[in-house]
Amino acid sequence: MSHIYYHQKQCLTAPIIPSAIFGCVFAGIDSMSGMNRLTPQVVGSYMAGIYAYNAVQCPMEAIHGKQSSIHNLIAGGSLGYIGIRAGRLGVPFVDPYAFLRFGLSPAAVGAAVYGGMGFLLATLGGKRI
Repeated sequence: MSHIYYHQKQCLTAPIIPSAIFGCVFAGIDSMSGMNRLTPQVVGSYMAGIYAYNAVQCPMEAIHGKQSSIHNLIAGGSLGYIGIRAGRLGVPFVDPYAFLRFGLSPAAVGAAVYGGMGFLLATLGGKRI
């Protein structure tokens, strides 16, 4: 039992500093590209999104006893779906007219895109399936 507690504690606290650093980096890039003004809310949104992406994987790792790129796929897809449904994210790499032309759900396509990105980056980073 203490092993699971230790794993969850480590899993939930380890991404705090990297989330803060990369949240600032991505908010800065976003600001320099002209997408958003650099505000505490924008920086906080990036930090929270990165932290949530990592934290959502913790229970899956505890259940399976290992890290897996499938966990990244599920975390990215779930958060992508929720973010698009809430109007906080857009669907990258997809022509907006494809939704009208083919009757696709933006949230479902977004889940596939964000999940695929998480899976690809995790696999390229060395995580096993």
